[in-house]
Amino acid sequence: MMEHLARLVADHGSAIHLQGIGSDELFIPSALSLHALARSSPLSAIRPARAMKSMRRWSWASTLRVLLYNQSYPRWMASAAEGITAERAWGTAVDWEIAPKMPPWATPDAIDAVRRRIRKAASQNPEPLAPLPVHHEMLRLTQVNGTAVRTSSRIGAGFGVSFQAPFIDDRVLEAAMSIRLADRMAPGQVKPVLAAAMRGIAPDDLLARQSKADASPELYIGLRRHRRRLTELFEDSRLARLGLVDADGIRTVLNSLHIDTRPLMPFELTLAGELWLRALPTHARSAGTPTPQPVRGAS
Repeated sequence: MMEHLARLVADHGSAIHLQGIGSDELFIPSALSLHALARSSPLSAIRPARAMKSMRRWSWASTLRVLLYNQSYPRWMASAAEGITAERAWGTAVDWEIAPKMPPWATPDAIDAVRRRIRKAASQNPEPLAPLPVHHEMLRLTQVNGTAVRTSSRIGAGFGVSFQAPFIDDRVLEAAMSIRLADRMAPGQVKPVLAAAMRGIAPDDLLARQSKADASPELYIGLRRHRRRLTELFEDSRLARLGLVDADGIRTVLNSLHIDTRPLMPFELTLAGELWLRALPTHARSAGTPTPQPVRGAS
Protein backbone atom coordinates (compact mmCIF):
# COMPACT_ATOMS: atom_id res chain seq x y z
CA MET A 1 0.00 0.00 0.00
CA MET A 2 2.84 2.40 0.82
CA GLU A 3 4.53 1.67 -2.50
CA HIS A 4 1.25 2.40 -4.28
CA LEU A 5 0.82 5.71 -2.43
CA ALA A 6 4.44 6.71 -3.01
CA ARG A 7 4.11 5.98 -6.72
CA LEU A 8 0.92 8.08 -6.96
CA VAL A 9 2.53 10.99 -5.09
CA ALA A 10 5.64 10.86 -7.29
CA ASP A 11 3.53 10.73 -10.45
CA HIS A 12 1.90 14.00 -9.35
CA GLY A 13 5.30 15.63 -8.98
CA SER A 14 5.34 15.81 -5.19
CA ALA A 15 8.14 14.71 -2.89
CA ILE A 16 6.17 14.86 0.38
CA HIS A 17 2.98 13.04 1.39
CA LEU A 18 1.21 14.45 4.47
CA GLN A 19 -0.71 11.99 6.63
CA GLY A 20 -3.25 12.46 9.41
CA ILE A 21 -2.03 9.39 11.28
CA GLY A 22 -1.98 10.00 15.04
CA SER A 23 -4.88 12.44 15.33
CA ASP A 24 -7.37 9.79 16.47
CA GLU A 25 -5.05 8.65 19.25
CA LEU A 26 -4.48 12.19 20.53
CA PHE A 27 -7.86 13.83 20.10
CA ILE A 28 -10.76 11.37 20.16
CA PRO A 29 -12.14 11.30 23.74
CA SER A 30 -11.86 7.69 24.85
CA ALA A 31 -13.08 5.70 27.82
CA LEU A 32 -9.57 6.15 29.22
CA SER A 33 -10.11 9.93 29.17
CA LEU A 34 -13.33 9.45 31.13
CA HIS A 35 -11.56 7.17 33.60
CA ALA A 36 -8.80 9.74 34.17
CA LEU A 37 -11.31 12.56 34.60
CA ALA A 38 -13.20 10.54 37.22
CA ARG A 39 -9.96 10.16 39.20
CA SER A 40 -9.01 13.84 39.08
CA SER A 41 -12.43 15.51 39.20
CA PRO A 42 -15.30 13.13 40.00
CA LEU A 43 -18.02 15.77 39.77
CA SER A 44 -16.81 16.91 36.35
CA ALA A 45 -17.02 13.31 35.14
CA ILE A 46 -20.75 12.89 35.83
CA ARG A 47 -22.11 14.59 32.70
CA PRO A 48 -19.64 13.05 30.20
CA ALA A 49 -20.10 9.66 31.89
CA ARG A 50 -23.86 9.84 31.32
CA ALA A 51 -23.31 10.90 27.71
CA MET A 52 -20.80 8.11 27.00
CA LYS A 53 -23.05 5.56 28.72
CA SER A 54 -25.92 6.56 26.44
CA MET A 55 -23.85 6.82 23.27
CA ARG A 56 -22.13 3.46 23.74
CA ARG A 57 -25.16 1.77 25.29
CA TRP A 58 -23.31 0.76 28.42
CA SER A 59 -24.99 -0.68 31.46
CA TRP A 60 -24.45 1.08 34.78
CA ALA A 61 -22.18 -1.82 35.79
CA SER A 62 -20.00 -1.27 32.72
CA THR A 63 -19.93 2.48 33.35
CA LEU A 64 -18.81 2.02 36.95
CA ARG A 65 -16.18 -0.48 35.86
CA VAL A 66 -14.71 2.16 33.54
CA LEU A 67 -14.77 4.89 36.20
CA LEU A 68 -13.33 2.76 39.01
CA TYR A 69 -10.63 0.89 37.07
CA ASN A 70 -7.56 0.69 39.32
CA GLN A 71 -5.00 -1.88 38.23
CA SER A 72 -1.24 -1.44 38.10
CA TYR A 73 0.55 -1.83 34.79
CA PRO A 74 2.37 -5.07 35.74
CA ARG A 75 -0.85 -6.60 37.10
CA TRP A 76 -2.67 -5.63 33.91
CA MET A 77 0.05 -7.26 31.84
CA ALA A 78 -0.10 -10.45 33.89
CA SER A 79 -3.89 -10.63 33.52
CA ALA A 80 -3.54 -9.96 29.78
CA ALA A 81 -1.34 -13.05 29.49
CA GLU A 82 -4.11 -15.21 30.93
CA GLY A 83 -6.77 -13.68 28.69
CA ILE A 84 -5.13 -13.87 25.26
CA THR A 85 -7.66 -16.47 24.07
CA ALA A 86 -10.74 -14.88 25.64
CA GLU A 87 -13.22 -13.03 23.47
CA ARG A 88 -12.45 -9.34 23.19
CA ALA A 89 -14.77 -6.98 25.08
CA TRP A 90 -15.70 -4.37 22.48
CA GLY A 91 -16.59 -0.89 23.65
CA THR A 92 -16.45 -1.33 27.44
CA ALA A 93 -12.84 -2.39 28.06
CA VAL A 94 -10.58 0.00 29.97
CA ASP A 95 -6.99 -1.18 30.19
CA TRP A 96 -3.52 0.31 30.01
CA GLU A 97 -3.33 -0.84 26.40
CA ILE A 98 -5.47 -2.69 23.91
CA ALA A 99 -5.36 -6.19 25.34
CA PRO A 100 -3.42 -8.67 23.20
CA LYS A 101 -5.57 -11.44 21.74
CA MET A 102 -4.60 -14.49 19.74
CA PRO A 103 -6.58 -15.13 16.54
CA PRO A 104 -8.76 -18.26 16.39
CA TRP A 105 -6.35 -19.87 13.90
CA ALA A 106 -3.38 -19.69 16.30
CA THR A 107 -2.14 -23.12 17.38
CA PRO A 108 -1.74 -24.12 21.06
CA ASP A 109 2.05 -23.89 20.68
CA ALA A 110 1.81 -20.31 19.40
CA ILE A 111 -0.58 -19.37 22.22
CA ASP A 112 1.71 -20.89 24.86
CA ALA A 113 4.75 -19.09 23.42
CA VAL A 114 3.03 -15.69 23.49
CA ARG A 115 1.64 -16.26 26.97
CA ARG A 116 5.10 -17.16 28.31
CA ARG A 117 6.62 -13.99 26.83
CA ILE A 118 3.95 -11.74 28.34
CA ARG A 119 4.23 -13.43 31.72
CA LYS A 120 8.00 -12.96 31.68
CA ALA A 121 7.61 -9.27 30.81
CA ALA A 122 5.06 -8.81 33.62
CA SER A 123 7.34 -10.51 36.16
CA GLN A 124 9.99 -7.85 35.53
CA ASN A 125 7.67 -5.21 37.03
CA PRO A 126 7.71 -2.87 34.02
CA GLU A 127 6.93 0.82 34.41
CA PRO A 128 4.25 2.45 32.22
CA LEU A 129 5.15 5.39 29.99
CA ALA A 130 2.97 7.69 32.14
CA PRO A 131 1.15 7.41 35.49
CA LEU A 132 -2.34 7.57 33.92
CA PRO A 133 -3.48 4.91 31.41
CA VAL A 134 -4.84 7.60 29.05
CA HIS A 135 -1.43 9.29 28.79
CA HIS A 136 0.44 5.99 28.63
CA GLU A 137 -1.67 4.93 25.67
CA MET A 138 -1.22 8.27 23.90
CA LEU A 139 2.55 7.96 24.23
CA ARG A 140 2.64 4.30 23.25
CA LEU A 141 0.50 4.72 20.16
CA THR A 142 2.51 7.77 19.09
CA GLN A 143 5.63 5.61 19.28
CA VAL A 144 3.92 2.93 17.18
CA ASN A 145 2.76 5.50 14.65
CA GLY A 146 6.23 7.03 14.50
CA THR A 147 7.72 3.66 13.64
CA ALA A 148 5.09 3.18 10.93
CA VAL A 149 5.78 6.59 9.36
CA ARG A 150 9.56 6.06 9.39
CA THR A 151 9.03 2.69 7.71
CA SER A 152 6.77 4.32 5.12
CA SER A 153 9.45 6.91 4.36
CA ARG A 154 12.04 4.20 3.84
CA ILE A 155 9.69 2.57 1.34
CA GLY A 156 8.90 5.90 -0.30
CA ALA A 157 12.57 6.83 -0.64
CA GLY A 158 12.80 4.55 -3.65
CA PHE A 159 10.28 6.82 -5.39
CA GLY A 160 11.77 10.09 -4.10
CA VAL A 161 8.89 10.53 -1.63
CA SER A 162 8.89 11.05 2.14
CA PHE A 163 5.87 10.51 4.39
CA GLN A 164 5.21 13.16 7.04
CA ALA A 165 2.73 13.03 9.95
CA PRO A 166 2.47 16.31 11.92
CA PHE A 167 0.30 14.72 14.62
CA ILE A 168 3.17 12.57 15.88
CA ASP A 169 5.53 15.53 16.27
CA ASP A 170 6.93 15.85 19.81
CA ARG A 171 5.61 19.38 20.27
CA VAL A 172 2.11 18.39 19.12
CA LEU A 173 2.13 15.43 21.52
CA GLU A 174 3.22 17.64 24.42
CA ALA A 175 0.48 20.15 23.65
CA ALA A 176 -2.18 17.44 23.42
CA MET A 177 -1.14 15.87 26.71
CA SER A 178 -1.19 19.23 28.50
CA ILE A 179 -4.91 19.82 27.80
CA ARG A 180 -7.22 19.55 30.80
CA LEU A 181 -9.10 16.26 30.86
CA ALA A 182 -12.45 18.05 31.24
CA ASP A 183 -11.80 19.93 27.99
CA ARG A 184 -11.19 16.69 26.11
CA MET A 185 -14.74 15.54 26.71
CA ALA A 186 -17.48 17.08 24.54
CA PRO A 187 -20.52 14.87 23.83
CA GLY A 188 -21.55 14.90 20.19
CA GLN A 189 -18.14 15.89 18.82
CA VAL A 190 -15.55 13.57 17.31
CA LYS A 191 -12.40 15.54 18.21
CA PRO A 192 -13.44 18.60 20.23
CA VAL A 193 -9.92 19.81 21.07
CA LEU A 194 -8.68 19.55 17.49
CA ALA A 195 -11.86 21.25 16.22
CA ALA A 196 -11.28 24.16 18.61
CA ALA A 197 -7.65 24.46 17.53
CA MET A 198 -8.61 24.52 13.83
CA ARG A 199 -11.49 27.01 14.18
CA GLY A 200 -11.13 29.63 11.46
CA ILE A 201 -8.65 27.45 9.54
CA ALA A 202 -10.61 24.35 8.51
CA PRO A 203 -14.18 24.54 7.10
CA ASP A 204 -16.84 24.80 9.82
CA ASP A 205 -18.86 21.86 8.46
CA LEU A 206 -15.84 19.58 8.88
CA LEU A 207 -15.22 20.82 12.41
CA ALA A 208 -18.83 20.15 13.38
CA ARG A 209 -18.96 16.53 12.21
CA GLN A 210 -20.26 13.99 14.73
CA SER A 211 -18.96 10.75 13.26
CA LYS A 212 -15.85 9.28 11.71
CA ALA A 213 -15.48 7.67 8.29
CA ASP A 214 -15.41 3.88 8.11
CA ALA A 215 -13.07 1.99 5.80
CA SER A 216 -14.90 -1.35 6.03
CA PRO A 217 -16.19 -1.19 2.41
CA GLU A 218 -12.60 -1.04 1.14
CA LEU A 219 -11.71 -4.14 3.14
CA TYR A 220 -14.71 -6.09 1.83
CA ILE A 221 -13.96 -5.07 -1.77
CA GLY A 222 -10.31 -6.07 -1.41
CA LEU A 223 -11.23 -9.41 0.12
CA ARG A 224 -13.75 -10.12 -2.63
CA ARG A 225 -11.19 -9.32 -5.34
CA HIS A 226 -8.31 -11.26 -3.82
CA ARG A 227 -9.98 -14.05 -1.83
CA ARG A 228 -8.73 -16.77 -4.17
CA ARG A 229 -5.13 -15.52 -4.10
CA LEU A 230 -5.17 -15.18 -0.33
CA THR A 231 -6.61 -18.66 0.09
CA GLU A 232 -3.99 -20.12 -2.26
CA LEU A 233 -1.23 -18.32 -0.34
CA PHE A 234 -2.09 -20.30 2.79
CA GLU A 235 -2.26 -23.62 0.96
CA ASP A 236 1.48 -23.83 1.66
CA SER A 237 1.83 -21.55 4.67
CA ARG A 238 5.26 -20.96 6.21
CA LEU A 239 3.54 -20.10 9.49
CA ALA A 240 1.69 -23.41 9.38
CA ARG A 241 4.97 -25.28 8.73
CA LEU A 242 6.34 -23.71 11.92
CA GLY A 243 3.29 -24.89 13.84
CA LEU A 244 2.07 -21.34 14.57
CA VAL A 245 -1.23 -21.22 12.66
CA ASP A 246 -3.95 -23.59 11.57
CA ALA A 247 -4.29 -23.00 7.81
CA ASP A 248 -7.81 -24.48 7.80
CA GLY A 249 -8.89 -21.86 10.33
CA ILE A 250 -7.55 -19.07 8.10
CA ARG A 251 -9.29 -20.45 5.03
CA THR A 252 -12.54 -20.61 6.99
CA VAL A 253 -12.44 -16.94 7.97
CA LEU A 254 -11.45 -15.89 4.43
CA ASN A 255 -14.35 -17.75 2.85
CA SER A 256 -17.07 -16.97 5.40
CA LEU A 257 -19.60 -14.16 5.53
CA HIS A 258 -19.11 -11.58 8.30
CA ILE A 259 -21.56 -8.96 9.55
CA ASP A 260 -18.61 -6.69 10.40
CA THR A 261 -14.83 -6.67 9.96
CA ARG A 262 -13.88 -7.81 13.45
CA PRO A 263 -13.14 -11.46 12.54
CA LEU A 264 -10.84 -10.21 9.77
CA MET A 265 -8.86 -7.72 11.85
CA PRO A 266 -6.20 -10.19 13.09
CA PHE A 267 -5.68 -11.50 9.57
CA GLU A 268 -3.66 -8.46 8.46
CA LEU A 269 -0.86 -9.23 10.93
CA THR A 270 -0.97 -12.93 10.10
CA LEU A 271 -0.63 -12.09 6.40
CA ALA A 272 2.27 -9.74 7.18
CA GLY A 273 4.03 -12.49 9.12
CA GLU A 274 3.51 -14.97 6.30
CA LEU A 275 4.89 -12.60 3.65
CA TRP A 276 7.82 -11.68 5.88
CA LEU A 277 8.78 -15.34 6.29
CA ARG A 278 8.56 -15.88 2.55
CA ALA A 279 10.87 -12.91 1.97
CA LEU A 280 13.56 -14.26 4.33
CA PRO A 281 16.53 -16.14 2.83
CA THR A 282 16.15 -19.91 3.09
CA HIS A 283 19.03 -20.25 5.55
CA ALA A 284 17.45 -17.66 7.86
CA ARG A 285 14.14 -19.53 7.90
CA SER A 286 15.84 -22.81 8.74
CA ALA A 287 18.01 -21.23 11.43
CA GLY A 288 15.10 -19.52 13.13
CA THR A 289 13.93 -15.94 13.22
CA PRO A 290 15.54 -13.18 15.33
CA THR A 291 14.00 -12.47 18.70
CA PRO A 292 12.43 -8.98 18.89
CA GLN A 293 13.94 -6.73 21.55
CA PRO A 294 11.54 -5.48 24.24
CA VAL A 295 10.46 -1.83 24.17
CA ARG A 296 10.00 0.08 27.41
CA GLY A 297 6.35 0.24 28.32
CA ALA A 298 5.24 -2.26 25.68
CA SER A 299 4.15 -5.83 26.28
